[in-house]
Amino acid sequence: MICDAINMWLVIVPMGVLAAFVFKWPVMVVYFLLNLDEITKLPAIYIHYKKYNWVKNITQ
Repeated sequence: MICDAINMWLVIVPMGVLAAFVFKWPVMVVYFLLNLDEITKLPAIYIHYKKYNWVKNITQ
């Protein structure tokens, strides 16, 4: 949740606002930029996944 919130409000939304209102890019380009949030989150999520802190042993 923290990764989603930080990525959305500090990266994706400002990038979308700049693209739409400052650079006046077409709607399809702005839409594409707003959908890049999954790709920009990927490094942080992959690092978290490889640490295996999220695994809980429920068999004991």
